[in-house]
Amino acid sequence: MSIRLQVFWSALRHWGVRLGSVAVFFALARILPKEQLGLFSAAIAVIAIAEIFAENGLGEAVVQAKEIDDEILSAAALFNVGFSIIVAAACLIFSAQLEAFLGAPGLTPILSVALVAVLGALQAKRSEERRVGKECRSR
Repeated sequence: MSIRLQVFWSALRHWGVRLGSVAVFFALARILPKEQLGLFSAAIAVIAIAEIFAENGLGEAVVQAKEIDDEILSAAALFNVGFSIIVAAACLIFSAQLEAFLGAPGLTPILSVALVAVLGALQAKRSEERRVGKECRSR
């Protein structure tokens, strides 16, 4: 695959996610009442902060490593899964405090569902990073 095509797909993935998020937000803004939109926005803010901690850059480091073996890939994947679970659990444990701090009654059940979905998405991303790492290593 040429460098231009790789850059194109990388940019599409990066900006596609962001533009998709904006489109979903605007669609929900038309559908949801103001109170529920506020809860949704608060949940998105908490999840964005959790993702910053959960995406610790280990996947990028694995892909960029000059030499890598299955042991390193397994260790990185295990660490990422474990750390993501810890971050999600911390958000769930402190969701009542977050709800009170943000002044958003009803945030806890939304966070419970949303964090499980985000955790699944992060694991899918890490699986893709591991696959890319193996492909890069085989070249």
